[in-house]
Amino acid sequence: MEFNNPRYNSTGGIDMDINHPKFGWVPTTAREDDQETQELYWQAKEGYVAPYVEPSQEEVLETWRDQATASAYQIHQAFEELGLYDEIEQVVASQEVSNSTRIAWNMAPSFDRRGKTIAEIAEAIWLTDEQVDSVFRIAQEIV
Repeated sequence: MEFNNPRYNSTGGIDMDINHPKFGWVPTTAREDDQETQELYWQAKEGYVAPYVEPSQEEVLETWRDQATASAYQIHQAFEELGLYDEIEQVVASQEVSNSTRIAWNMAPSFDRRGKTIAEIAEAIWLTDEQVDSVFRIAQEIV
């Protein structure tokens, strides 16, 4: 199979892009102990494999922000714990946010850290990125 850009990852596997016959170029990880990718792993090792590069703190933070999600219950509870829930309810009831944000706040099953609803609410109550991060970290601890 055709592949390019092989590089070691933090767990000893080799991340690469493979030219899949149906889907075109797709990222994959080949591992020595995985029967499905073992042959690809050894093919990559025959050539140059870029060393693993530890991501910077900023890259780790940005990846976390891209992936962070929490249920509506968790988000509402986190805002309550921070003493912001009533303020958000007032903002949502007013004309300070869009109708789509108002509907999402009241009906969405979950929220993404980078989602429009959270961004609009955060802007309306003057939350910094770091404060929004804290909301999601607290929310993710709530069960």
